[in-house]
Amino acid sequence: MKKNFIRIIEIAHLKLFGCKMSDEMRLFFSNLRYVAIGYGFAALFLFAFQVLAGRFLGPISYGKYILATSVGGFLAIFIMFGLYTAMIKYNAEKKEYARQSTIISTTFFMILFSSSIFMTIYIILAHPLSKIFHLPLEIFYLACIFALFYVLYMFLASALQGLFEMKKLSYLQLSYGPVLFLLLISFVILKIISYKTMVFCLIGTNIIISIASLVILRSYIKFIFSRFWFKKLINYSIYGAMGGIASAFYLNIDKLLINKFLTQEDVGIYGAYYFVFISTLISLYGIINVVFFPFVSRHRDKRLVFEKINKSLPFLASLLFLSIIIFGYIVLKFYGHAYTFKLTQFPLFAFAGVCMIFYGLYVWLMASEGRRGIRITGITGIVFAFLNVLLNLILIPRLGINGAVLALIIPCIILTGFIFHKSKIIFS
Repeated sequence: MKKNFIRIIEIAHLKLFGCKMSDEMRLFFSNLRYVAIGYGFAALFLFAFQVLAGRFLGPISYGKYILATSVGGFLAIFIMFGLYTAMIKYNAEKKEYARQSTIISTTFFMILFSSSIFMTIYIILAHPLSKIFHLPLEIFYLACIFALFYVLYMFLASALQGLFEMKKLSYLQLSYGPVLFLLLISFVILKIISYKTMVFCLIGTNIIISIASLVILRSYIKFIFSRFWFKKLINYSIYGAMGGIASAFYLNIDKLLINKFLTQEDVGIYGAYYFVFISTLISLYGIINVVFFPFVSRHRDKRLVFEKINKSLPFLASLLFLSIIIFGYIVLKFYGHAYTFKLTQFPLFAFAGVCMIFYGLYVWLMASEGRRGIRITGITGIVFAFLNVLLNLILIPRLGINGAVLALIIPCIILTGFIFHKSKIIFS
């Protein structure tokens, strides 16, 4: 099966680029195969979970679920502070146990300290922060719990990613979906179905997978704290944090502003559209990036990777756009009659999802260049967030949920062009 997969990729590579694959590309697609199986399996379960959550809860409660996980993801970005990106990059650069163990251990203690500080701040400032987010206090506290265990899960997954332990990472992801559904079935049997139980299903799954990851990584996590790696990680992660915090804004602020200007029902409907058309494609790219970022960090000739992305863009963009529209049309029917969907909005959301994939590819390729690259992506992310927030404030009151997706598309196109221009200069 592995040989057939590689053979198909080789034929596609020859047709698209007019040359045979290198050994490095074969290794890339071999690792991608493992990751795609694990993450793809988890994504199918997560996808079904999201659809069932939308169907069980209805638009209003589903809107609350979307807000809790969106705000939780936003709060987690401040705790992570771009450290995971730095850890992946430096671990991927050189396969040496002592070095990698020191990097992982130092990052672990940095994350532990960061979690303690930020969770204390979130609890002390819960009332004013919940007002800023326009959330009831119980949703904000739930978002904090979600953020804490999401941070732990992401740290351990990123450690395995940087070590190129793609098989082990794949096995863990194969377990993610069944664990999530086992928890969901438990709540259904107990007849405890609410937006809170849906969030607790995700929290519980993150805890269980994190425990399994800790067992795998036990030989790498030690009582070591390196000042050298602390400085190196911080110097890289400052710019990574800029991009991470910015992305937390432009990936979550739309739901918060819809909640402010429209209704929680609108948040639920927008959340369904967003999940099917945009999050699905971002998740697809996320699967690729598990292998892509460590691969290009190690790859010396980044110009070659840049040229291959450029050449494949028209074909892949067309294929993804048509596929996600058909996929979305089928899946949205499963949400039920409580949701009002319009066919005219499908192309808009599908185009946004495709734009985000190629923005992500160029951004992570640039980030692999080192401090210079991550500085450019960090500044780009801040500009993206500023434009997105500004356009959301202008367009949502006038155009409703269409305004929110346009506020994502416009800066995405502008800044993909900017990153493309910078990449052309640097990689040439």
